[in-house]
Amino acid sequence: MVGSVRRSGPKPQARSAVCEERANPRRRRLRRKYATPAARRSYPEKNPSGLFVDVFDLFVAFFHFFSMRFRGAFVSKIPMKTTHSKNRSRKQNSNRLAAYLATGIGAGLVATPSADAAIVNIDLTSTGFDLDGVNAGVSPGSTTSKLNFPFSGGGTIQARNNYLGDMGLSGSSGLNFASGSEYATPVKFTLDQSIDSSANWQGGYYSVFKYGNSEFSPDFGSGSYMGFKTAQGNFGWLEVTWSGATDTFQIYSGAYESTAGVAIAAGAAAVPEPSTIALLALGAAGVALNRRQAKKRQS
Repeated sequence: MVGSVRRSGPKPQARSAVCEERANPRRRRLRRKYATPAARRSYPEKNPSGLFVDVFDLFVAFFHFFSMRFRGAFVSKIPMKTTHSKNRSRKQNSNRLAAYLATGIGAGLVATPSADAAIVNIDLTSTGFDLDGVNAGVSPGSTTSKLNFPFSGGGTIQARNNYLGDMGLSGSSGLNFASGSEYATPVKFTLDQSIDSSANWQGGYYSVFKYGNSEFSPDFGSGSYMGFKTAQGNFGWLEVTWSGATDTFQIYSGAYESTAGVAIAAGAAAVPEPSTIALLALGAAGVALNRRQAKKRQS
């Protein structure tokens, strides 16, 4: 046609991404800045020798290596904008959290009762005062004395198994039991009944179950308690049973109030503190999280 100019050669093609990056240096720099070292190798460079690219990639590789080895030190404080660095930061935080939680289990296991713990349990087994078993484990015709009951300076408790004479429990050296005004009259407390200064506190034979062949205490069935008071004024209880028909008694458990002069409920025992339970729960959670992270790393 008249006035038209026909161009020779191939038809112009759409500009590729490589051409766009060649024409736009700023775009190429941004792509290189936020890409991984492996992805950077696919981008064209103005330097035909490729020396700058190799040195830069080597520097990035060393940086990643040392950041992985010394994370938690100065490298982890450098702001990282790449996707890999963000993932690494999340892993660091989760690992630290697992470590912090795992330390809680150690703290829970070694935790000791606080100074204001009100009730203290008494160990009546062979590892403690060794007063468990039928007739407190005392052989027939014998009497055993336990000093410093239930703590140092608290007094002395006697367990008597003289079946032809006296049987039961008595106190001395400042340890008294709640009892009546005559021999073999121990007070029988029921569960949650208050043991305090209102009771009549006596030592000696007033608290035994049997005195000679003339004085007998009523039977103490299941769920019966005897109250005691230490030389310092600490109130406590002993869960006991007594059968006059078989001349047998037994001590099952006991506890005392750590603060002198404070009443205690019969059967009230010390329980783990909430803080200790919380620490144990946190420790278990930390161990579970640590195992989960280990499995992820292996896979």
